[in-house]
Amino acid sequence: TQLQAIPPQRAKPVLWVHIHKAGGTLMCAMAQRAGENVVKPSRNCNWAVHDGYEDSGHDADRHVTCKQRAAYFRSGNYTYGQIE
Repeated sequence: TQLQAIPPQRAKPVLWVHIHKAGGTLMCAMAQRAGENVVKPSRNCNWAVHDGYEDSGHDADRHVTCKQRAAYFRSGNYTYGQIE
């Protein structure tokens, strides 16, 4: 039998902060399997242009404040994202 994912019931999204090459792909797959609404657009659950390892150290246009991130996650009803 196949298990059905139950959508998460919590007030705040999960943000998985991890080091490059240290389990991000596994956690992304598990989050998707668990029914999380992953931030979009994303690259392997990292918010595209903001949260991938290749985005760190770039100009301020790629960085977002906590307030901006919270508003974006609320606007899309996202429950999961990763910061690498």
